[in-house]
Formats: sequence, C-alpha cells, structure tokens
Amino acid sequence: MPEQLLEWVDSYPAVLIRQPDDVWTHRYTHFLERDDGSITFEIPLWTTDESPSDLTAQIELEADGRIHIYDVHVL
Repeated sequence: MPEQLLEWVDSYPAVLIRQPDDVWTHRYTHFLERDDGSITFEIPLWTTDESPSDLTAQIELEADGRIHIYDVHVL
C-alpha cells in the first residue's frame, strides 16, 4: 500500500477493524469487471466507531491474482 495511504488512515480518528463477511454484498460495495480479466472494486471500511465508516478502499484484482489498494477516501 502506498505510504501516503497509510498516513491518511493512521490520522483517521478511529481504528480500522475487519469487515464482516457480507461486505461483498453491501450497498456501498461496487465491482467493475474489465475485458482484460481484472476487476476493480470499492468497499466500505469498518472502524471501531462506525460500521461501516465513511472510508472506502479502491482495490484492483489483476487477472493473475495480484491485488493493489490504490486509494482510500471518504465516501
């Protein structure tokens, strides 16, 4: 994960916790399948204060199975 994302998450006023299993069907989770076999998705993040919080992670799953978190932002 890029260092600036970690700094941004570290400065957030709550601690991230594990998302529930149903995060994949949550109304704020979105998927986009690409022609090259990769998938990009946005998932809400849970914190000790909010479930879900207003934080969202943007992630790419490459066709070869590699995963990249390329942004975390406020929803």
